[in-house]
Amino acid sequence: MSAVSPELRNYWHPVAAVDELNGGPIRTTLLDEDLVVFRSGGRVHALADLCIHRGTRLSMGSLNADGCIVCPYHGWTYDTSGKCVRIPSQPADAQRIPSQAKVPAYRTAEHYSLVYVALEEPVAPVPEFPEYANDDFYTIRTGEWTWNASAARFVENAIDTSHLPIVHPGLLADPAATVIAPFDMEDTDRGFAFSARRHDVDEAMFGNADELVTQKTWVELPFSWRLLITAETLDTVVFIANQPVSLDKVRFWEFVGQKGRRAQTDEELTAFHTKVIEQDRMIVENQRPEMLPLDITAELHLKVADEPALEYRRRLAAAVGTEFA
Repeated sequence: MSAVSPELRNYWHPVAAVDELNGGPIRTTLLDEDLVVFRSGGRVHALADLCIHRGTRLSMGSLNADGCIVCPYHGWTYDTSGKCVRIPSQPADAQRIPSQAKVPAYRTAEHYSLVYVALEEPVAPVPEFPEYANDDFYTIRTGEWTWNASAARFVENAIDTSHLPIVHPGLLADPAATVIAPFDMEDTDRGFAFSARRHDVDEAMFGNADELVTQKTWVELPFSWRLLITAETLDTVVFIANQPVSLDKVRFWEFVGQKGRRAQTDEELTAFHTKVIEQDRMIVENQRPEMLPLDITAELHLKVADEPALEYRRRLAAAVGTEFA
């Protein structure tokens, strides 16, 4: 298996929900790197989850009154910059802390009730989800999932419309309507977008039954996408925040927002989207190779139906190189 492309470290990735931090430091993993995430001084901080002394996980420790994290093994104490500021085995008035006694600290940001981390200087902003702050939309977080699949395979599945009548018949598409019309493709200042029109299906989650609705998808590198479905009486936005835990594991949070009529309860919305996600899981977790081939000659493609996926592969390859494949 190829190593994680170092270029991925230069992007913002979600690593936790903000409310996970209410109980103190937590452990999470981003691009195979274990992190400890905690709130101190009113801000969220992220450090490498490893005490420099004897290799204990700092996420097993606690915060002291100064907002520093204390290792549970020997009590070595680190401030939010990752510098060790106290060693209990030394006299309080004669602390001789080695200059090497520090752990890496990482950039953090809070958006959409999630904690984002960039392991290196970011080359792009946090993925855009404007509807989250739009009071015209009623938005809920339908859940959190972890898949044994690559984040890139996950995104490609999300932007693939030709699988909808096959994998999600009656939910997202009419099983008899399998022909894919050409997309309207466009560049954006954050990536690319594509639009299409389709008839809603019997469950009418996005419009009235058989209504012609418009759907537009925005894709931002490396692993972000947002979908807006526009109908006569209802607009629906779906935003997925993907955490690439490792090359073959992705954790993600889904948000669904609605503007206009609201015929479904939160529970009904959650149940619908959970069903769709679980149908996709059965496919994506079993794709081979597990890593998305960025060499577009590695798999067969169709000129029309696979155009968004091909555009994503080209852009991802240019951004991170084929080592991620």
